[in-house]
Amino acid sequence: MKPEEFRALRLRLGLEQTELADSLGCSASQISQIERGIKGDTVPKLYSLALFGLSCSIQQVKSVG
Repeated sequence: MKPEEFRALRLRLGLEQTELADSLGCSASQISQIERGIKGDTVPKLYSLALFGLSCSIQQVKSVG
């Protein structure tokens, strides 16, 4: 996943960087660095998988409610 895709998914889920950081157990500055590509031109797999898993959970909650 590319940094811009990571950011787009976070925004589509309606999450602020701080909210995502709290959910993933990291700092908002780490999320910011990932989204700006400071951590590389691809998002570390751990963060990509965690955001994807979180997106599945949020979508399931929205479909029930």
